[in-house]
Amino acid sequence: TNNESLIAVTSFDQTKDLSKGVAIGSILHTDPDSHLEVCRYGAGSGAWRFTFLPLADGRNLLFRFLNMGWEVVKDPVSYVRYFLVRDWARSSTVMLFMQTLDSTVRFTRNRFGLMVTELSGG
Repeated sequence: TNNESLIAVTSFDQTKDLSKGVAIGSILHTDPDSHLEVCRYGAGSGAWRFTFLPLADGRNLLFRFLNMGWEVVKDPVSYVRYFLVRDWARSSTVMLFMQTLDSTVRFTRNRFGLMVTELSGG
């Protein structure tokens, strides 16, 4: 499958309107197999804010969730402000990262019965 990630960046400056203009304004080819697109949503599309979580890595799903929680604990004021911004689409831009490398995510259980993911390729 292809790899894709949406990364939101929100400005707390209410004087800027990031929702105006074309939906996909530019494409940066980071390498032959990957590119990054800067996208915007129309004003009033604020429900999208609830689909974004803090960026976090970890060796399995549990550690990624713990690291996401830690990101919020480190700076709770910013995360509260992020969710309370008046019109999220006017205040945010989204970077769409796409990669055409073929990769597979495999789900297995470890000896304790917990889910483990393995990525091959890409």
